Amino acid sequence: MDGISFNVILNHLLSGGSGAILTILLVIVFYLLYDRRQLIESVRLANKSSIETKDDEKKVILSIVDRYHDGNLAMVHAVNEIKIVLASIQERIR
Repeated sequence: MDGISFNVILNHLLSGGSGAILTILLVIVFYLLYDRRQLIESVRLANKSSIETKDDEKKVILSIVDRYHDGNLAMVHAVNEIKIVLASIQERIR
């Protein structure tokens, strides 16, 4: 606690009265600020890991789509080759 020593806080608490109440409230406020800072940091880390996970999932999906596309191109090429072979066989039969 910036510049406030533990002894001063303890003296206010032990003396009682309004100074003790203010000291207790001040300690609670500082604790809540500290807790909020920790919470914000943990949320940041969770968001960062979530974004990284989404990026990894996106890469996997794009990889699957690319393989599907390559497979379709290979199938179309194979069907065209079969058409050519069938056409040449048909010409030889005539």
